[in-house]
Amino acid sequence: MPQHDRHRTRIVPIEFKAHEEFASLPLPERVTLVLITSGKASFVLNGKVVALTAPCMLLLSQCDQLQITESARLAAKSFSFKPTFILTVALKCFPNNVSICLLESSGYV
Repeated sequence: MPQHDRHRTRIVPIEFKAHEEFASLPLPERVTLVLITSGKASFVLNGKVVALTAPCMLLLSQCDQLQITESARLAAKSFSFKPTFILTVALKCFPNNVSICLLESSGYV
């Protein structure tokens, strides 16, 4: 669900999920930042086994393949957004178009 900007009159295209369960990740046409706040988990991410212990972050694109294989007391929150949202912010911060190259290599632009 898009969020309201309290400083400007606009809708910010970011979805927030307070209790991420990993069942629907990755989301189509979205980049997802997962904040693992407690617990631990093992995943198969793009064919590689990954073990994460809180606190940590996981950044997923629509191209990733994720399968949770084991978890213990896992608690996580996630933010999902279209990659173009980051692109518009990054263009203001990186005038030399560094961000465009990164998004192009991921297949988003």
